[in-house]
Amino acid sequence: MSALLGGMVWPQGSHTLALLGEKDGKLCFATNIDGVFAWREEAPKSFPVRNFSAQLYRSNNHPMLRVVGGVSRAGEAVDSVWISSNGNDWIALKLDSAAIPASVEKGALVATPSDGNLYYYATEYREGVKRLAVSYSTDKGITWHRGGADVMLPANPLYAGGYPHSFVCAFGSSTYNIYQFGGVSSSGTFFSELWKGVLKLNENNSN
Repeated sequence: MSALLGGMVWPQGSHTLALLGEKDGKLCFATNIDGVFAWREEAPKSFPVRNFSAQLYRSNNHPMLRVVGGVSRAGEAVDSVWISSNGNDWIALKLDSAAIPASVEKGALVATPSDGNLYYYATEYREGVKRLAVSYSTDKGITWHRGGADVMLPANPLYAGGYPHSFVCAFGSSTYNIYQFGGVSSSGTFFSELWKGVLKLNENNSN
């Protein structure tokens, strides 16, 4: 197998693993349902095979999988979002151009549980410099927008040149904190800082 896209747990207790694998020289979807393996359709050439961020979520109490970003089989960074309701059939969402950072490094996909907002942090090259970028969704991952770096990202320029891990949590309040830690700068320096900020949107920023 080339990649595990995610696992789905059904209300009746069944389990599905969504997979990618090589079959007769082609990259194909596959599933493993309660131990029973089956090949599915050929994957699109633009589908990511590595460094994507996956999320299991529910829509109307139905398990769903979401795959954001990543690198295609040809080694190209993709700026796409794919969803599946069964681990076999995948749909690419129609997004505005550059709505998602195209990065060859694995991004961080985080969510705020109370409102379902999603945030995707990844590096990208802009004007010849590798920088951290963020995209967000306020409608359960259907549409995505670029976030304003001055509002939604650390001010530390070292972090702007590297790739931190991100996670979100709240302690006894409705205000969520975003934490970013670790990563490697564009010059190869390993970060040891922990950055904390209030998770907020910049709805008026279209950059």
